[in-house]
Amino acid sequence: MLIYDFTRLEPGGLYLFFPAAAPSGGLWGIFERHDRRGGVLLAVCSSDLRGFELWSPLPSGYTSCRPPSQEELGLFTRGLNLRFSCD
Repeated sequence: MLIYDFTRLEPGGLYLFFPAAAPSGGLWGIFERHDRRGGVLLAVCSSDLRGFELWSPLPSGYTSCRPPSQEELGLFTRGLNLRFSCD
């Protein structure tokens, strides 16, 4: 189920955000909060599950999102753990 109203996002929730031009590709992000202008701020995000950005605004052009499946949640968690593990 796609979400088009970003005011319904739950803080701490992982979402897959999709740009209007490419509904099959997207950005993984953990929603943090809305900024003063109503924009989406992400605690962490990644487009490839290898590189992760912290405390980033959602780039312009993203118009919908959805929660991840259990499998996708596992992929995101593994990627994040690999990136920030202290070996």
